[in-house]
Parts: sequence; C-alpha cells; structure tokens
Amino acid sequence: MRDIHALGLPAGESVQHAACAARQPHVLLMLPACLLGVLPGVGLSALLTKHYVVGVSRNFLIVARLDRRWQREAVPADAVTSCDAIGLGSLRSVPKSVRRSALFTQIRFGKGRDAFRARFGRGLSKANRAEAEAIGEVITAQVERRQRARD
Repeated sequence: MRDIHALGLPAGESVQHAACAARQPHVLLMLPACLLGVLPGVGLSALLTKHYVVGVSRNFLIVARLDRRWQREAVPADAVTSCDAIGLGSLRSVPKSVRRSALFTQIRFGKGRDAFRARFGRGLSKANRAEAEAIGEVITAQVERRQRARD
C-alpha cells in the first residue's frame, strides 16, 4: 500500500501511515434501487462506491483513488486512477472531523466539491484501524497546533 503513494509524494518524503478507505453512496439514494430488486441495488452500490488509499507523510496527506476492480491486499500501481498530495499546512483553515466507532473510522475535511469524506473499515486489513486513527490524529493535530500558537 505504501508504494502507491510514491506516485504522488514529493521527493524526500516517506509515508508514515497508510490505510484503505471507501466512500459509499448515501442510503437514501440506494433505497429506491433496492426496492426495484436486490440485483439493481447491489449493482448500483458497487458502481457508486469509491475506493481510496490514504497516506500521510511528515508534510503531506496523500489521497490515491483506486479503480473499482482492485484486489484488497495487493494494490498494483495501475489500479490508481488519481493521486493528490495535499499539504498538511493547507488543512489548517478547512473544517475537518475524525469520528471513531466500533466498525469504522470516518475522516472528513474540506467543503463543497473539494471535500473528502471516507470510511476506514476494520475488515479491510488487520492494521487498517490503527493506521486510520494515526492519520486522523495527524490531521487534527494541525488544528491543535494553530490553537496553541494563538494562546
């Protein structure tokens, strides 16, 4: 997974934490399709689900979007459809939230069309939850540093 981020990572940076995530369509969008039948509902859900590998380095958050036909543990570089490196300093002024539950860790940041929202599930890999929580701590630490600088 960490090799994927080398595609969008600036020189001299290395990935500290990496985790798999998915963004699924809203349940109210899926409900009419499921009422038509199980097959249309499952098919539409599979088409609209977006998969990501998110990593964090010392100065950057790297978001790689994967093709929907990727394999869980082995993610080849050709499965990456887009890769963005976002400076951690630029996350200071955008709204962000990290929520943890028994099954998922959800990370959100940004507004409008530029917003990123994804769920990091426990079932994707053994270390996915710990890695997602570490990424969330790095993202929220940017807010805490700014608040300490003001005080």
